[in-house]
Amino acid sequence: MFGLGRPRTDFGKMMENEGITQQKLSDESGVSQATISSLMTDAEYRAKLSTEEKLKQALKRLGVKNLSKYF
Repeated sequence: MFGLGRPRTDFGKMMENEGITQQKLSDESGVSQATISSLMTDAEYRAKLSTEEKLKQALKRLGVKNLSKYF
């Protein structure tokens, strides 16, 4: 279901391992799916701090722990 041959960042691998879809995180965080996709596939992409904070809070609500590795 996930992957489809695209390279993944550590963040992208975590999302896949946790079974969290881009759409689910987008809905929970209010961050666009395009931004989440960039974070999952482009190791050089950097989101704004406010975006990172929204994602951290959403991932915590979804039960993900140890987020310091990704942000």
